[in-house]
Amino acid sequence: LGELRFFNVGPLFSLILVLGSGYAILKHNLLDIRIVVQRGFIYSVLFFCIASFYLTIITLTSLFLQSLTPEVILVNAGLTTIIGIFTVPHIDRFLRKKTDRIFFKDTYDYADALYELSEKIHKSVLLEDIQILTEETLQKILKTKEVQVQFVSEYVAESLHDTQIDKLRTLNVPIEYDGNIVGLIHLGEKKSGDVYTHEDTVLIRTFAHQVAAAFEKAKLYSEVQAYSRELEKRVAERTEEVRRMQDLQTQMMLDISHKLQNPLTIVKSQLALLRKKAPKEDAFIFFEHTIDEISVFIYDLLHLAQLESIPLEQNGHTKHNLSEHMEELTEYFEVLAQHNGVTLQKSIPQNIFHTYSKSQMTELATNLLSNALKYRDIKKQQQHIMVSLFETETEITLVFIDNGLGIPENDLPYIFDRFYRTRLTRSIKGTGLGLAICKRIVTLHSGKIDVTSNTEHGTVFTVVLPKKKETESTHV
Repeated sequence: LGELRFFNVGPLFSLILVLGSGYAILKHNLLDIRIVVQRGFIYSVLFFCIASFYLTIITLTSLFLQSLTPEVILVNAGLTTIIGIFTVPHIDRFLRKKTDRIFFKDTYDYADALYELSEKIHKSVLLEDIQILTEETLQKILKTKEVQVQFVSEYVAESLHDTQIDKLRTLNVPIEYDGNIVGLIHLGEKKSGDVYTHEDTVLIRTFAHQVAAAFEKAKLYSEVQAYSRELEKRVAERTEEVRRMQDLQTQMMLDISHKLQNPLTIVKSQLALLRKKAPKEDAFIFFEHTIDEISVFIYDLLHLAQLESIPLEQNGHTKHNLSEHMEELTEYFEVLAQHNGVTLQKSIPQNIFHTYSKSQMTELATNLLSNALKYRDIKKQQQHIMVSLFETETEITLVFIDNGLGIPENDLPYIFDRFYRTRLTRSIKGTGLGLAICKRIVTLHSGKIDVTSNTEHGTVFTVVLPKKKETESTHV
């Protein structure tokens, strides 16, 4: 109509329409066409880059060659295509990452988000860690102002149970396990101001089931830990009780042994007087031998009680030449062995030193060699005993071998018990305490004693003593 005064109003309002539509799309999800806008922008930039690169190559080629033939143009196009194949995906990812902050402030990949959440909670077995990791990860993925994961009672969770799915500024999702509500995931407002979508709700509710399973795992772990601590406490109490009982038993053995020694000494002295008056009376000799056996038994019992009362850390050991010590003992027993028709052999290298109690080691070797002589098999024409000593970098080993009566296989587990005697040795005098004393001596030296035996070939006792850093005073 020739009216030109409002000529600029149309373009101006078009600009306002574009700005208003953009704000509505970004802030209020108008038509939810952000992905179209974003990809349109990204592909426009990519097309501009590719076109600019191609035109630049064309320009440079025309400057250098002064002409453009179809072949040159085809080469330039191929070069642009090849470079585009290797560069465009990287530029595309870079542009998406940068523009996501504008177009998709609250977007995420559902599968990646669920995997990240699951990985976080399944790495921990502590309830506190599960809460912290869940809150931190959800806050990072959904960009919320706050996240709270609470394991609460059922009535509290039900009072906060969320029944709405869309158009929510905050979100409360119950944590359910086996039909029972055990907690709640509370999501505050998003920093972008966006509402929670259906996808958000599905993600949180799916994740809530995994949190419930992790919660039960953490709860079970906590119960196991509590039970373990209680069990350790009970074991410690029981161990202390056993130790007190052992101390009481040891003290009782000491008291009994001491109190029996004096009456036996008096009885023995009186029998000696009576025997002088009636030297030919065999009954007095029998009584005297019986009292001697009882006295030996009481001495062994008293000695074992004394050894058991010595703490392992208070052994008072010093350094000795074990080779010389064993040589002296075997020389003494060689005479006894020859008298009983037994050959004693030895393999003892020189200058093997060790830190030990000399009196206890003497008693250990004496008990084992005495047993080898006492329980020899007289039916065998060749009877022998072998004593070996050798060392390695970490330990010293003593071996006592004989071809005597042997020990039945079913008796082997019990031979170091007090008063235990095998059926083959019950007819031979003994207290049944010698091997128990040996076991305790080896224990006081932090070693171990093993036995292998059978009734055909005899017995092998192996004593292994560990080497220690010897800081004690040296006595050779």
